[in-house]
Amino acid sequence: MTLEKALNKAKRTDEEKVGLNIKIPIGLKNTFEDICKQHGVSMTSMMLSLIEVAIDEYQENQVDLPEAMEQAAILEDMVGQFSGGNREEMIEYYKNKQELSRLQKLIAKEY
Repeated sequence: MTLEKALNKAKRTDEEKVGLNIKIPIGLKNTFEDICKQHGVSMTSMMLSLIEVAIDEYQENQVDLPEAMEQAAILEDMVGQFSGGNREEMIEYYKNKQELSRLQKLIAKEY
């Protein structure tokens, strides 16, 4: 989870809110408050965005195993058949390779 991602989300939060009561150590609260002030966001907006980022990251790591394996097989073929090319083709190759690596890690976690 990146602080930058959470800060960006915190600056765009306008949804209706409900209460949530949590107890945290005073030092942690003070540091968090300082960070929020430095970046011009409310502590509520920042907490909401941190929760959203955590949910987003969790959902990104959920795997439909058969689908992931099928996508990995397709990408393996594409990466294996690549024989060079222009700049756009190289960029696409590295994107495919990166996505293949991500899928392989997710699949490995499921086994």
